[in-house]
Amino acid sequence: MTISNADRQAAREQYGYACGYCGVTEVDVGNELELDHFQPLSQGGNDGRDNLVYACPACNRNKASYWPSTNAPSHMRILHPLAENSAAHVTLLSDGSLLGLTPRGQFHIDWLHLNRPQLIAMRQRKAMFVGANALFAEMQRINEQLQELVASQEKELAALRRKVRRLTGIDL
Repeated sequence: MTISNADRQAAREQYGYACGYCGVTEVDVGNELELDHFQPLSQGGNDGRDNLVYACPACNRNKASYWPSTNAPSHMRILHPLAENSAAHVTLLSDGSLLGLTPRGQFHIDWLHLNRPQLIAMRQRKAMFVGANALFAEMQRINEQLQELVASQEKELAALRRKVRRLTGIDL
């Protein structure tokens, strides 16, 4: 490859240090990912930044040098992670698997093997993490409300003690 370090770094940043196809991050795999030529060099692609996709080794290997022939049906095209709205073609199910909303979305999922068990497990883990963070944030909010309530009750108790002391002379 003749890709400069600056272009490689730009791709890493552009894709948020995650695979453009499956979403696995550098942190998930413990290493930098690879650069894929969306349109392979062997199929007329180039090293331009808009043709580079930051990809994990598995997605890069699954995609390989695939490029549809000019007479291939439109649904037999892989979605470009940045240039196309994948949400119009693919949705995430509650079990962590992906479902194609369109024939092209299903082709994309199938070709890249985006429902491999490890990815489903990763999506489930991330969903649990997001849920746990939301629960934690809600617990913090409730804790703050309870602390405010306790402070209010302590002020009221102090006022009542002053009133009792003033009326009875007894210090509570």
